[in-house]
Parts: sequence; C-alpha cells; structure tokens
Amino acid sequence: MAPEQPWDVFISYKRGGDTESWLKAHFRDRLQRRLNDAAGRPTRIFVDEDMGPGTRWREHVGAALQRSRLVIALLSRSYFESPWCSAELEMVLAREKLLRDQGKAVSLLFPLQCQDGKHYDPVVKERIWLDFSAWLHDTPAFLTV
Repeated sequence: MAPEQPWDVFISYKRGGDTESWLKAHFRDRLQRRLNDAAGRPTRIFVDEDMGPGTRWREHVGAALQRSRLVIALLSRSYFESPWCSAELEMVLAREKLLRDQGKAVSLLFPLQCQDGKHYDPVVKERIWLDFSAWLHDTPAFLTV
C-alpha cells in the first residue's frame, strides 16, 4: 500500500463552542478556496471530523499531524485547558525542533488568536499570530473576506 499523501494544513482546535462553529461554518471553506487558488491545485486540509466509524482516532490524528506541512492552531483559553490540544501543540513544536536540529529552518506552527491571549502558553506567546477574535462570529466584515 502506498503511503498516504501529506496534508497541506492541519487545523488544531478545541472542540465545542464558538471556535469550532466558526471553523466549520466559515474558516475552513474560505481557507480551502484561498489555498487552492494560491497553490494552483487542490489542497488538503485536515480537520478531525473527517474520520469514519471504527477509526482509531488518536493514531489517525497523530499521523495526520506528523504528515502536515503546516499546523494552524486556533487558540483560545479552552485550547490550553485541553490535554489533547496541548499534546498536538507539543507534537508540532517537537517536530519543528527535530527539523531545526537537522539544519532545516522551518516554522510549522501558525497560531491564530481566537480569544484574548492573556492565558496562552509562554511558548506560543513568543510567536506572532493573527488576531481573529473579532471575527469569531457571523459578522459582515468576515463574510466579505
């Protein structure tokens, strides 16, 4: 069996609440269209809802995370309270370190702020992110982007 093709983007988020609703109702489809246009080809975005019955979800999500070119983390207070989200973040940071140790200067993590950043992990606070907290709802400003 041929190995599965890598994902272009892995979206890491805390299930439930405004962030998940915004991701599924607005962000994912718009991101997909923009990436397809920019790449000139269909792109692959992993969101953990794309699993069938009987899927060993921990292994499936972990493998997708390891085979993704970029990880977009939708950051919120509940993101850092989630053991699974914290594990995803640790995995991508460890992968970045491994690549740096191999002499490859890459940044795999692209954090997006979805709520105030006062409670974010210090490792993430060092990174530059976009503040999407004002767009987390069905506002006309976001719908025209």
